[in-house]
Amino acid sequence: MRSLTNTATAAALYLTPSTVSQRLAALSRSIGTPLLLRQGRGVRLTPQALVLLERSELVQAQLERARGDLARLDAGEIGTVTIGASATALQGLVVPSMSILLCDRPGIAVVIEEAEAPECFRGLDAGAVDPAITVDYALGPSTNDSRYQRLCCYAIRYAW
Repeated sequence: MRSLTNTATAAALYLTPSTVSQRLAALSRSIGTPLLLRQGRGVRLTPQALVLLERSELVQAQLERARGDLARLDAGEIGTVTIGASATALQGLVVPSMSILLCDRPGIAVVIEEAEAPECFRGLDAGAVDPAITVDYALGPSTNDSRYQRLCCYAIRYAW
């Protein structure tokens, strides 16, 4: 079993001995088991502390993976995109574009919600769809409505 002093541990971690003691006591309380046993002028790790120490390497590796996944999500490399589109837009624009998107961003999952214009805009407002591909309609939002960023799709040409 490892034998160490609180002072040596604190120095190695660039902390004060008091901080190390407080953190170890809090960790011990949170897991409900003692982590240290007095041994002369120092302390010795309990078997429970050794198990926790072994597991901490796995936890650290998982945290690193999570950080990497979060960075990839922020960069738009992974995640889910929900597209709201009318049947016409699905046939003419969305489905043909999926092969390009999925080749370019294989970590993206796409969910397609078929809906007419009013439902598409309600989906945007509710955050249920990310982009909506639809047409202007008589009772719909005006073209200068600041809630929406518009892109004129009929001007886009695809090569496939």
